[in-house]
Amino acid sequence: LGRKLESEGKISVPREAARELYFASLGDNASEKRAIWAAMSQGSVGTTGLMMIYKITEADIRFQRDIIEIQTDRILEDLLASRAIEYAASEDYSSGKIQIPQADVEREYRLQRDTLMSLETIYFKAIRFQISEISRANTVFARLGAGETFDDIAAEFAREDPGRVIERDIENNPANETFKAFWMEASGSEVGQVKGAMLPAHTQVSERGGAPIAVVEAYIVFKVLEHAPAGPLTLEEAVPRLMPALLVAAKMKQLREDHGVEIYEDKLPDPRGAGAAAGVSIVDL
Repeated sequence: LGRKLESEGKISVPREAARELYFASLGDNASEKRAIWAAMSQGSVGTTGLMMIYKITEADIRFQRDIIEIQTDRILEDLLASRAIEYAASEDYSSGKIQIPQADVEREYRLQRDTLMSLETIYFKAIRFQISEISRANTVFARLGAGETFDDIAAEFAREDPGRVIERDIENNPANETFKAFWMEASGSEVGQVKGAMLPAHTQVSERGGAPIAVVEAYIVFKVLEHAPAGPLTLEEAVPRLMPALLVAAKMKQLREDHGVEIYEDKLPDPRGAGAAAGVSIVDL
C-alpha cells in the first residue's frame, strides 16, 4: 500500500529522515556512524584523520556504508507503511468508510486520561532589546516603578522602531529545550504582570502562513496578556489526540479482514524469552 500511494504521489517519506532515525537508534555510536556516512558521501576518502582516530580503512568505511544503507532501507519501508496506513485511515474516515464509535473514544480517553494534558501557554506583549542593551531594558523597570504604564512605554519604543515591540504566544513544552530559560521566568505568571526574560534565537512559524521567520536572541521586557496553566484535557479537547491512533487501529483491522490475516495470540513469542534476547521482534515474525 505504501509503495502504491508513493507512486501515485499521495505520500512520501524522505530517505534522510529514515537514515537519521537509524543513526538515532545507535545511541553512543551515532556520531561515529554519521562521520563515516559523511566521509563516504564525499566520494573516495583516502586516509584521513578521522580514519586514523577510529582505526578504520577505506574498505571498512565502504562496508559500514552498506550496512547504513541496508538499515535505512528497512526503516524507510516501515515509515512508508506507517504513513500509508495513516493516509488510508484518514481518507476512509473522511469518506465515511471508517467510523469510530463514541464508546471507543470514551474508553481510550479513560485509559489515557492521566497523560492527556494541555500545555501551559502565555500570550504577551514585549519590548525587545539586544543583549548589549540590558541597561536600557532596566530603565523600563525603573519607569514602571515610577508610575508609568507598560503600554505607554511600549508605544514609545514602537514609534522609535516598530520591530522592537511584539505580541505572541508560547507553549511551555517540556520536550522543547529552546525556551527553557524563558519559562523559568514566565511560568506561573499572572495576567498584567511585567517581567524580563531571555528570548533565545529560534524560528517562528507565522499563523498567517508563509515562510518561517528567523528570530534573533534578545532580552525582552514583557507584559502578560493571557495565561493558561497546564491542566487535564476534557474529552472534547482530547479527541484530536485520540483519533489518529483509533483510526490506524481500525484501518489495520479492516486490512487484516480484507486479506485474510489471522493472528494467533497463543503463538506470539514471549518478549521476555529467548526470542527477545536474539533480537527477534513481533514485527519480524
